[in-house]
Amino acid sequence: MSSIDDYVEKVKKETEGFSEEEMIRHIYIDLGKRLAFNLKFYLGNSKAKQQVYSHSTKARAGEALDQNIIICKDSSYIMEAVLTKLGVNIITIVAPSDDRKCAHVYNIVKPKNGKKPYVLDLQVDMENIQAHMRTTEFGKTAGESNRTITRDELEEIDLKIGYITKKDYYTDEYIDLLRLNTSMFADFGERMQFILENIDIMNNKNMGYAERVKHHDTILSKLLSFEEFLRIKQIDCYKEENGNRNHISCITVEEPKKEKAIYLFSVEDNQYKRVSIEELAKQVEDGLVILRPIPELKKIMKKRPETPGEEGR
Repeated sequence: MSSIDDYVEKVKKETEGFSEEEMIRHIYIDLGKRLAFNLKFYLGNSKAKQQVYSHSTKARAGEALDQNIIICKDSSYIMEAVLTKLGVNIITIVAPSDDRKCAHVYNIVKPKNGKKPYVLDLQVDMENIQAHMRTTEFGKTAGESNRTITRDELEEIDLKIGYITKKDYYTDEYIDLLRLNTSMFADFGERMQFILENIDIMNNKNMGYAERVKHHDTILSKLLSFEEFLRIKQIDCYKEENGNRNHISCITVEEPKKEKAIYLFSVEDNQYKRVSIEELAKQVEDGLVILRPIPELKKIMKKRPETPGEEGR
């Protein structure tokens, strides 16, 4: 059997007695936990993105499921392949009015219970699922601004399938707690340090790199004003380990008349840790590759022996 067939058989056992909505939700959450966004696409230039996008086809859905590496087309084709075999009326569509070369793709389900067709956009929701938050893209009425499956209905389903429990609830409320605690900091730099050291309640070491960066970006956008948000920059970095790239997120914080603050995310400690420019330069010497120039770092590195250090993007 193919990997799609194997997955379908697994789902049949796990969802015995479920309604169609509950079965679809179970698959959506399960795949959202295991898949990761393709970093060749996420970090690539336009040519690299186009190559990855063109490589994604319905015929390769099983291959994408085996690798657990996806872009929006892959996740949509996987959902279509799996759910079609389970008797669900589902299609994959290109987002209306998206005329980009790599246009966004998602699914629409026509439910058997007579409700209006609704959207499944797993790739967008992966960051929410891996952070144990409420999803935003499951159950929207296709072509409308309301919802076919309400927030309350989703909560009931999530309790039944075990995505949440009364004790282990959605983590969305943590953002409100962070906002409350950060209100005591008048100084922007101190407030940013508190946020970055406490940004995530969910210590998920298996979270995809792109999903984690997007999740943290979402949190910061909700905690900061537009002007404050412009003063921070997320910079992708990596370090080669046993032939693989271990990706690390760096965030810089600009403050008038103050030295730029630099933070590197630690997966082990589940927080951003502040480093000095000298400490960052030492890490570059030890093999850290930074994918966007940091002017202050360039000045430091010019005074040191040549290293592979920074790359342009």
